[in-house]
Amino acid sequence: SVPMSEEELKPLLPPDVSIAIINEPACIVSGPPESVDAVEKQMRERRLMCIGLKADFAPHSASMDKAVTLFRERLNRVNFKPPAIPPVSCLTGRTVQPEEIAGPGYWVRHLTDTVRFSAGIREILKGKPPVFVEIGPGRNLTVLVNRYIQEFKSNAEPGALIPMAIDPVPGELKKESGME
Repeated sequence: SVPMSEEELKPLLPPDVSIAIINEPACIVSGPPESVDAVEKQMRERRLMCIGLKADFAPHSASMDKAVTLFRERLNRVNFKPPAIPPVSCLTGRTVQPEEIAGPGYWVRHLTDTVRFSAGIREILKGKPPVFVEIGPGRNLTVLVNRYIQEFKSNAEPGALIPMAIDPVPGELKKESGME
């Protein structure tokens, strides 16, 4: 994770490193380990603190190109149906039209393209007040979403309904599982 905007970071990256996720005001980069290490070193020289994330592969980068063919083959077997509720795309940060997601092409892009997390959350917050529920280990997304909810609250009209982010794992279960 690099504490820079997409615009600031992009020109500094070598060709084999991609911006994997945009979590304003930071970005997560992805690519071959030696190239990501070089980016981290470059950021340290600029006196920017980066946080390394452990991964067995480089998601949302060109490093996933080898998986695209197989993934597309598997998706070609899926009978896509239009969603009942148009989703917000993490690839564009906007509401997606049903025809945009009606085939494998859109879904294959999830392997290699940048996740625009912050833009997507802001788009969701424009509509009816949502309730966000994080399902899975940890609380990373809940923490990030709460940052955008705080931003939303500070700009909301008095009396506006405020969205919530719920951590679905009860405290005692967290202690038992070592998540706390």
